[in-house]
Amino acid sequence: MPEVPFGSNYKCNFNSQITRFDKNNDNNFSLFRHDDNDRSKKRFLKKEPIQKVGIVLNSNLYKINISHDVIYSYSITIIPEILSRQVRRDIFQQIKPVLSELSDTVNFAYDGRNMVYSSKAIRLENDELKINIEFNGVYSNIVSLDIFVRYEKELSFVEFNKNPDENYTYITDSHLRAIETILQYEKAPNFICIGNSFFNPSHSDERECGPIVNLGSGREIFTGFYFNVQLTEGGLMSNIDITDSIFYKNIPAIQFSCEVLNLKMKDFLSSLSSFNENQIIKLRSEFSRIKIEITCGNCVRVYKGTGISKRSAVETYFDLEIKNEGTIRLNVAQYFYRKYGMKLIYPHLPCIQIGSKVKRLFFPMEIASVASNQKCYTRYTDPQASKMIKAITRNAYERERSIEDIVEKFGISNDETSSQFGLKMEKQMCKIDGYILPSPKLLFKDNNTIEPVNGTWDMRSKKFYDPKKINEWILISFVNEEIINNDDKTKFVTDFKKLGNNFGMKINDPAQYYFLNKSDYLEDLFKFLKARYQDLQFILIVISPKTPVYNSIKRLGDSLGIITQCINCFHFRNTTPSSMSNFLMKLNAKLGGQNSLLSPLTCSKIWDELVIVIGINIGFPFTHSHDRPAIASAVGYINSNPHRYCATARFQKPSYKNVCGLSGIIEEILKELIFKYHDQDLIEKPKKIIVFRNDLKSKYSKEVCDQEVYDIYEACRSVDNDFEPTVTYISAQKLHHIKLFPTNSDDVVGSTGNVKPGVVVQRTITEKNEQDFYICSHIGIQGTSRPGYYKVLKNDSNYSLEQIELATHQLCYNYVRCSKAVSLPAPILYAQLVMERLRIYVKDPKLMIDDATLNPTDENLDQLNALIPIHPSICGLMWFA
Repeated sequence: MPEVPFGSNYKCNFNSQITRFDKNNDNNFSLFRHDDNDRSKKRFLKKEPIQKVGIVLNSNLYKINISHDVIYSYSITIIPEILSRQVRRDIFQQIKPVLSELSDTVNFAYDGRNMVYSSKAIRLENDELKINIEFNGVYSNIVSLDIFVRYEKELSFVEFNKNPDENYTYITDSHLRAIETILQYEKAPNFICIGNSFFNPSHSDERECGPIVNLGSGREIFTGFYFNVQLTEGGLMSNIDITDSIFYKNIPAIQFSCEVLNLKMKDFLSSLSSFNENQIIKLRSEFSRIKIEITCGNCVRVYKGTGISKRSAVETYFDLEIKNEGTIRLNVAQYFYRKYGMKLIYPHLPCIQIGSKVKRLFFPMEIASVASNQKCYTRYTDPQASKMIKAITRNAYERERSIEDIVEKFGISNDETSSQFGLKMEKQMCKIDGYILPSPKLLFKDNNTIEPVNGTWDMRSKKFYDPKKINEWILISFVNEEIINNDDKTKFVTDFKKLGNNFGMKINDPAQYYFLNKSDYLEDLFKFLKARYQDLQFILIVISPKTPVYNSIKRLGDSLGIITQCINCFHFRNTTPSSMSNFLMKLNAKLGGQNSLLSPLTCSKIWDELVIVIGINIGFPFTHSHDRPAIASAVGYINSNPHRYCATARFQKPSYKNVCGLSGIIEEILKELIFKYHDQDLIEKPKKIIVFRNDLKSKYSKEVCDQEVYDIYEACRSVDNDFEPTVTYISAQKLHHIKLFPTNSDDVVGSTGNVKPGVVVQRTITEKNEQDFYICSHIGIQGTSRPGYYKVLKNDSNYSLEQIELATHQLCYNYVRCSKAVSLPAPILYAQLVMERLRIYVKDPKLMIDDATLNPTDENLDQLNALIPIHPSICGLMWFA
């Protein structure tokens, strides 16, 4: 064994004879390789016919009927500006009698922002009205307000009512917003409105939507409902769903601090000096995000917090100018005693800080509370996530009943305002026709095939299609040897080799084992191993959960060209066939192997020719994403080599909806795919490109599609002037509230009441004259399945919608991390993994990237993009899996 140059921090336990890797034995056979023999075989290969099974479903959409022909819209401007929607509603109630006199109606619907709708025209001189009122303000002070009411337009439903099937184009976003406002108008003031979601206020005695669940750390879960109006092929419909969100508790600031720090009240009140620096930083961070309610006698005011003071109330001094007395110096405790006669009970606690650094206000913690009804936008911890999932998970049966209860309880649309506008919403869910696509057959080694059942398949007795032989690998542990002992290591390696052999992967013992008690020497060790073992295939690292060393491992491995695989110490000690199977599937893919292929007998006709498939994702992996960079990532492969993925990513400004510099990103991927990693006997370049674009908002979809498709064509011309493939651009998203419920018990899978994998809906609830559809490709093990929503925005290849549906569904069976179908096509999920890897680089403490560097200026973005360290030797491998 080589001498270890790093001292006593390393221990070597294995002394294995290393068998050199024989590249000639690498079976890189590709099912779709386009040589002459393969083409002749494929030409006469008879495909199995696609059997589509019909199904009737309920969807959480409710038909809306409108009998009136016109709704009148007006804008409202309040000067000085008032942001609170509740206060603006109170102001509107004060001016409502004036508007009624001018329109001969009392039927108005106000959205709480800047639009009001009337069932009759308001008589305005020069289309504008100014109203001055004296308003009793938030803090009981009388303020003078100028309200300007301006005529905007008539929203006509005449043509639509005549023939909805033909005249749907007359319905604009303004029409939908008006209907939404009218249907919500009488209910909205009784709820907390967050976008299109409605929650009971924390002081409400009745919790119609569901109970409040304590989440800890000063947070709780509110259950509410989502309401949105959509124009579909079936007409105007309202989408109603159950929704849950995290809110801050309306509790005293002292109690909030205890929960945040996970301290008992007596420990928190004992002494400020007992707090460590991390606790102070944590409290300061929490109080800078929330609104604080300050109570002094009978006066109650709400402020935006900016943090906590460095010192206690008796140690925080400021200068106070007093008439006829000059300037005196007081601490916060003295000031409140002098001003309000209030002797502080806990003067040793820090103060709540309000205002900027230039003009700061300090309030004792004991007179402060967390203001009510504040939504929490920060990331939750793992324990909170676990508790939240347990609390809000509802199977399909429960969700369907809950939605029906919401419609019945709140009488949505069955109120006077809706009736006066001629709006009526049906009480039954929309019934729709769909069909079930079959699962594709999967091909394994020696032409063994599996037909998945309900989106899952059993890997027992199956060998990977292209298993990789592992000759040389290293095992490193960051876990104390009292936790991971020699017996654990021996057992893991035995199980690893045994199951790997079952899958066709011949695995040797590790060439070396190292124990590290800290990460300071990790980079030196990686460089040493890279130089010492010329045929090193990967390094397996045992770590504790949530250890920061994970970030360093991934960054160093990617920059040095070393495939790394981390494993939780719990799973290392307690191997199961299921966890080990998923572990080996990931590892085989990372090493360039192929777990399975879509059988050509059942695959979509789209895969009959060479196609480049690209997944694109823009994500916001940082908290407070408005002042943090977004990450644009893309992956691509050619269907003849589905294990040869090329991936790249960039940091960009969060305000951009499209991928900046996409032509350069795609050009990089195309060059690697076509010239570097593809089979040398490729006769011609692919003539088709299919792009799956993740999470593209509908209102930006056309302009983003046009720009990104243009960039893709530019990239193709940059690769080769004669390279002119056709592009099919498909938007994919799951951030919606559409749910599908089987109406027949035979169409239910499992105990959750979910639809079977492969259910497709392309009529009724989709958009009129658009190539869009819903597919639920995965099995819903818990909760309610959410189908993927796809819209074909560009189809230069002239694929039929049925071909695209089948190809999309089959790509959900290509994910290398598990033996089940996933909810979105694999290229999209891989692009998300690449995005997550960049976030990991930034969080590596060794790079010491501060908040200032994460400010998305052009200079900072260039600096961050320079940190992307992918080594050329692993670019063609699935290093991100």
